Amino acid sequence: MTTVCLDDPNVFPTDEVLARHLGRRAPLWRAFTDLVAAEPALALEWRFYNDGKRWLGKVTRKKKAVCWVSVWPGMFKVTFYFGSRNDAAVAKVPIAPGLKRAFTASKGKTFRGLPVEVKTKAALQDVAQLLRLRASLA
Repeated sequence: MTTVCLDDPNVFPTDEVLARHLGRRAPLWRAFTDLVAAEPALALEWRFYNDGKRWLGKVTRKKKAVCWVSVWPGMFKVTFYFGSRNDAAVAKVPIAPGLKRAFTASKGKTFRGLPVEVKTKAALQDVAQLLRLRASLA
């Protein structure tokens, strides 16, 4: 079982707290926040959710959710949600074949999550592609 990170409602996920959980992958986190900052009108906000008993990050564009971020030991996950009407747009995005297969396998659902585990620069590049796509749809 994976250890849950950011489960204390009294400890806000500062850069120092995140670096402690992410370890050697903290530079990938900084690169992710740079991606968010580079896109006009995007903002990252943190909130503690009682139902999941943890802090989650939400990237928004004009109050609409673009993606959700969760932190795990040594990595973070960025999850994008797409409606079925966005199937063609997701199919055209240059991302890892495994991500496309996972998205295609979830066909039939109204909203489909596409989680990306960020442990490498390649995964971060996939996040960058999906971030641009999702921001354009928000």
